[in-house]
Amino acid sequence: MVFKEEIPKNTGSKDLYRQIENACCMSEKTSTPSILRIAAAVFLGIIVGFILFLVAALFIGMFNNMMGMNIPVGMDIAENILSAVLLVIFVVGCIAAFCWKVWVTPSTEDSGDQGSNGE
Repeated sequence: MVFKEEIPKNTGSKDLYRQIENACCMSEKTSTPSILRIAAAVFLGIIVGFILFLVAALFIGMFNNMMGMNIPVGMDIAENILSAVLLVIFVVGCIAAFCWKVWVTPSTEDSGDQGSNGE
């Protein structure tokens, strides 16, 4: 746990409560991410979701062939509602995960003159 300031020993109860609340319970405010970062997270979520769906369909297909089962999951989402639902779950889950990560991660601040040598 990171404390913002030390709590003094001899203070009133209301003042002590405010200092404890500021030190322990309040998280640091992060700025709202830019629309470009959100768009990149959505784009990456779509791509990763499709790849995860293809990998899951491949493993389910291999499992079907080895065990002789008839689990109806394939790459053909137009003919199979289970495949379409699985695709939607993977894509929406990946988009939500990447957007959450963008939202809770602060953006890097460029100072502008870090790469120059003073010439």
